[in-house]
Amino acid sequence: MIKTTLLALSLAVALVSLTACGGDGLVPAADSDTPVAVLETDIGNIWILLHDSVNPDTVDNFTKLIAEDFYDGIGFHRVEKSHVIQAGCPVWDNPALAGSGGPGWQIDFEDASLPHLEGAVGMARAVEYDSAGSQFYICLSPRPHLDGEYVIFGTVIAGMEIVHEVYVGVVINDARVISYGEFLELSEAATAENPDPLGIRPIEEIKLASVEELVIEVEGDEELETE
Repeated sequence: MIKTTLLALSLAVALVSLTACGGDGLVPAADSDTPVAVLETDIGNIWILLHDSVNPDTVDNFTKLIAEDFYDGIGFHRVEKSHVIQAGCPVWDNPALAGSGGPGWQIDFEDASLPHLEGAVGMARAVEYDSAGSQFYICLSPRPHLDGEYVIFGTVIAGMEIVHEVYVGVVINDARVISYGEFLELSEAATAENPDPLGIRPIEEIKLASVEELVIEVEGDEELETE
């Protein structure tokens, strides 16, 4: 029962924060039809509210890739403490090429007005603005110096604790899209028998081997570019 209470409290805080941000114009408000992406990993699920009202083409590209199972089996190739985690490179497991791959096309640069808050999800790109394809990043802390330079198209609304535990090599086993209304229904379904309907396992139950050896250490913040 304690586990259920903690999960419900975590979700409540996340949803209150989202509502508050939306009211302040920092994160777009959501309705029941707003899409939510679910990234299932070995260490837990990450739930991302997609801002199709602000960046529809970027969201369409992301959901198209999900529908084509593009992200299934792709791992996070970049982890920078207090900065970002990054995934979406099809050659992520090749040390010489990780960070250089894409879907075979590039998309136009859209609205870059949304801020880089903790949990913000943006498109990585090369030097040219119209060069994003499939690689995305999630902010581990506010990154205001990146505002206006990258397109934020989503916000993590559940599983941020999982985001903070991601290490290089964590794989997205499955990605899918549901509606925000479905997400709310699912998040309210916690019971003593099923305390974790969103698939967000407590971090203390996750067995992480040699995590510190897998984390990439960098000095300062690098640009969020593909190679």
